[in-house]
Amino acid sequence: REPRVARLAYPLGGASRLRLMLDTADLTEWEKFLPLGFFHGITSNPVLMQRAGWPVSMDTVRKLYAKAFTYPGIQEILFQS
Repeated sequence: REPRVARLAYPLGGASRLRLMLDTADLTEWEKFLPLGFFHGITSNPVLMQRAGWPVSMDTVRKLYAKAFTYPGIQEILFQS
């Protein structure tokens, strides 16, 4: 099953500028897509964390959060609970 690669997000204020978000907790996918530089951020949730083999915990969220901002252009990360 292919991961969901992008999601649309709109900045506050209703501007129509498109921002692409990578929707996965799979670091293999991060390595594949984030270096391309066209993603504004990353989104994830407990189901995606489990699918990627991560325990669903605040420690995992902290690790993913720290890793996410090592990639160029990443300005936002959203973890749903």
